Amino acid sequence: MLANLPFGKRYLGSINGVSLIALFIAIVTSAVSFLIADTDWATKNTVGLGWVTVAQYLALSLCMFVVWKFGPQSNRLRDFVGIITIAIIIRAILVPVSPYTSNDVDRYLFDGKVALSGFDPYRTNHNAPTLKALRAEWPTPEEHAKYPTLYPPGAIGLYALSAASGADNAALVWKSLSFFASALTVIFMALVLLSVGNLKHLSLVALSPILIFEAGVGAHIDAFSTLAVAASLYAYQRKLFVYAGVAIGLGTLSKLLPVLLLLPLFFSMNKLRDATKLVIGALATVGLGYVIAIVLGMQPIGSTPVFFEKWRNAAPLFDLLNIFLSGYTLVFFIGLITVGAFVIVTLWTWNQSPKNEKNTLLAISPALQWVLIVPLLLSPVVFPWYLMVLVPLFALRPTFFLSAWFTLLPLSYLVLNKFACCGIWAPLEWTNYLLAVGLVLGLLFDQLFLSCKPTESCSHGQIA
Repeated sequence: MLANLPFGKRYLGSINGVSLIALFIAIVTSAVSFLIADTDWATKNTVGLGWVTVAQYLALSLCMFVVWKFGPQSNRLRDFVGIITIAIIIRAILVPVSPYTSNDVDRYLFDGKVALSGFDPYRTNHNAPTLKALRAEWPTPEEHAKYPTLYPPGAIGLYALSAASGADNAALVWKSLSFFASALTVIFMALVLLSVGNLKHLSLVALSPILIFEAGVGAHIDAFSTLAVAASLYAYQRKLFVYAGVAIGLGTLSKLLPVLLLLPLFFSMNKLRDATKLVIGALATVGLGYVIAIVLGMQPIGSTPVFFEKWRNAAPLFDLLNIFLSGYTLVFFIGLITVGAFVIVTLWTWNQSPKNEKNTLLAISPALQWVLIVPLLLSPVVFPWYLMVLVPLFALRPTFFLSAWFTLLPLSYLVLNKFACCGIWAPLEWTNYLLAVGLVLGLLFDQLFLSCKPTESCSHGQIA
């Protein structure tokens, strides 16, 4: 039916019936968020918020993979205009939805209000007597109240921008900003994938439940660091190395993880001058952000160490290490593994990246993925939105490992069953075991089916 409309004939004509059905289901699955958000889950006895959320993620994951498999396989942008449009519509639908998977937005906005009011959010926790009047106007989650903020200065700036609109409008302003970040990520990745000849993978970004729900429902700051990753890939591919560095710097000012991309990108370049431009662009941007914060009277350190001490979630590798190690020994061992992994990534990039090949970005995609995967794997806590920054890199080169992680990690939302009704945070152990099995199988399948170079066709077949 849609294909017979004027819009459909022009933009959906290249999409077959199976994909159109999947796209329709994706829209409905996202629209269900209004019902979920308006339900009083504290009084529900038959089904919990966690099960409904997991079902929503799995349904959209299925739609994404169906469109990826049966959708356009060309490298013509006009064949994907319909998918891009629907992806943006889905994101727009979620803007008015109240967050139900996380209360982080309340934390974000209060941190922004604290900064606007002249207090240092890095030194002032929400229970401070000086903030009593503010908390009466801006209620915040009690589980966050004991700790100062842990977010970089760029994030605080975005929170303050939203909070400046007032208590009644701040949440909508923040969700609107998150929508634009998510929509721009799709557009940047369409241009990146077009340039490397992999536009057929666009559905993995456009319809990714991790991107759609974590930006549209949870409205996490990671939407902005993900946009920065996509923008840096776009600038790098166009050899705009200063701008690529600036994008990485802006992403780092939102969430620290994107700075790690400097490692493989730096060692992939032929010319030291270009590599220097990249690094200077990133470090100057990050430095400027922190200098501004310090000039405004802040001490941008925050409570990150306390956060990692307190929270545990969906981290099977950390849990395994924690059986044999503890305290400073565990921290040292994790640090050693991380450094060793970064050295391996550096050497691999230096030795394997093609020096005279147009698609260097595609060739170093495994290094770009693993430089972000390693710290997340070793972290004691991994929430689904932490994986957002990996989605653009996943589209460059899909792997079984990341497919398993993206699909299985939302099972950790089953913790919402007791949290929504009773305020009890109790992750289920079996979801951790299932996640561990899925990740191990993903690695094995990658070795069996993706043992070729990213720019070659695999003789044993491949996930794409």
